[in-house]
Amino acid sequence: MGALTNTMDERVDHNDGPTLNPEDAAALDAMMSGRGEAPGGSSERRDRLGALLALLGTPGADEPSDGSLVDLTYLRVIRAGQTHTIEDDVLAPTCADALDSWTHSGYDASRTPAVFREHAIAHQRLAALATAPVVGERRGRETLIDSTLARVQREIDASEGNLSTERWRGPRAGLRLTDIVSIAAMLLLATAIILPVASSLREGQRRTVCNSNLAGVGGALGMYAMSNASSLPMANAGADPRWIDVGQATGSSNSANLYVLVRTNHVSLEQLACPGNPQAPTVRLGSDQRDWRRLEEISYSYRISPWNQRLRWGDQGASVVMADRSPVILRVAMGDPFTPDANSPNHAQEGQHVVKADGDVDWATSPIISGDNIWLPKVIEDRIDQLKRSRGLLRGDERPTSPDDVFLAP
Repeated sequence: MGALTNTMDERVDHNDGPTLNPEDAAALDAMMSGRGEAPGGSSERRDRLGALLALLGTPGADEPSDGSLVDLTYLRVIRAGQTHTIEDDVLAPTCADALDSWTHSGYDASRTPAVFREHAIAHQRLAALATAPVVGERRGRETLIDSTLARVQREIDASEGNLSTERWRGPRAGLRLTDIVSIAAMLLLATAIILPVASSLREGQRRTVCNSNLAGVGGALGMYAMSNASSLPMANAGADPRWIDVGQATGSSNSANLYVLVRTNHVSLEQLACPGNPQAPTVRLGSDQRDWRRLEEISYSYRISPWNQRLRWGDQGASVVMADRSPVILRVAMGDPFTPDANSPNHAQEGQHVVKADGDVDWATSPIISGDNIWLPKVIEDRIDQLKRSRGLLRGDERPTSPDDVFLAP
């Protein structure tokens, strides 16, 4: 014991502890790693170190135990701390950049840029060595790692008071202007993406509900026809020419004809309320109600019968009997100009559901079906078609009819 003590240097490093001379340190490393003799074949130094460790209760290389790997790691960490400072334990810039690139690539060196790949492969190999299990160890790898890290952490905590806190001080708390701008930009981007998607999902749900409602109405029309000599619902036998006057006590409007299905309990008022029409009522005001109260409450347009004729279910084939409400009638009722081939407002003017006389419900992206515009009678369709095909409407000698008639020309 005295001879071993005499071989220790009296130098004191920044940890204020004694250190082994180079020959004894080499012998200790050789013994702990199981390589046999120390460099130079000095078995005497090995024997003295073994005797010293035996007195301290630490097993040697030829006496493996469950704690040997932990003790060996701990001794090497202590020795590394005697010869290195915190400032020395840093990576070269190239290695540090390669480590960052390897981390961002999901710890896959093959995915890193070519300029960092060689160093990234080295990092990957070191990580594999650090996490690989030791051959012959008696305890689980996780237990050994936890024990080693716990022992190192205790040593760090014990010396924490000797370290300068300025070095580890983090950034100032609070948000910077750039952070706020970044967050605002992310929110705007998320809004620009999420809102259209959410709107599309809502419209898809409305369309599904509407299709289901109209499928039930188509079945109700067939049931009504079976009970009424194949006739479609009609409240006034088509005697009143004012089919646009919704909400009249006489029930003379064309919508009153469709309301017959509600009065006869073939459908509920909720089935005739499209989700795309927020003004549509779903509950009847009373058992004597014969029509909707105003045009805006109506969700679906119903086929108008020819003059003094009654439409029959079997005579119509696969022609359209009803559809999502007409945009033309809404514009005409407000005294505004209309677009003849516009789609229903029920579904963002993307199209309309149509119920055919055979009970089928289809989705149409245009109101012109089989050459017939379902929003207009034939006489109006012919006038519009004539205007579309007309050429040379102006001869070049026309004049304004009055001073109030503004007419511009070259």
